[in-house]
Amino acid sequence: DGISLINTLLGMRIDLKTKKPVIANKMGGFSGHAILPVALRMVYQVSHAVNIPVIGNGDIFCAQDALNMFEKTGCDAVAIARGALGNPYIFAEVKAALDGTQYIPPSPRERIIEALEETKMRIADKGEYVGLRESRMHLGHFTKSLKGSAAIRGKINLLDSFEKVSELLLAYADELDKEFE
Repeated sequence: DGISLINTLLGMRIDLKTKKPVIANKMGGFSGHAILPVALRMVYQVSHAVNIPVIGNGDIFCAQDALNMFEKTGCDAVAIARGALGNPYIFAEVKAALDGTQYIPPSPRERIIEALEETKMRIADKGEYVGLRESRMHLGHFTKSLKGSAAIRGKINLLDSFEKVSELLLAYADELDKEFE
């Protein structure tokens, strides 16, 4: 047994001119940095009120976020969701922080190669047409923090084969390597 909380609060947005809800269902999920103080309070209260494991989640994007959740709330574990999009290395980063060891992040080339490997697996599972289109979002997550990535993401969305995407991304990795030499 255990309990996991919190990643979303119910919210509502009203159009001031029409005085009607903007969201079709009237209410929707409200999440992100804005609710972090509420989330920390709730995880803290629950972790001090129950005798089962409590998993804190929400806005864990790096090791420091996870350490803060543990420290401020007393939770037993953290869950990582959006923070892992394009960054599967976050788990090694958090583990290193918890173990007190050094974490060495992957190079831009390593990130790109990992993204291409994931794309290959998706294509093997769903075929090139569907797999490549589903991978576009994931490729964007993998490259979003890299220099010049917005232009690359735009180009990826126009390509229709894994071979072309791979050529583009490996040439991009070559460019990034030259900058880090």
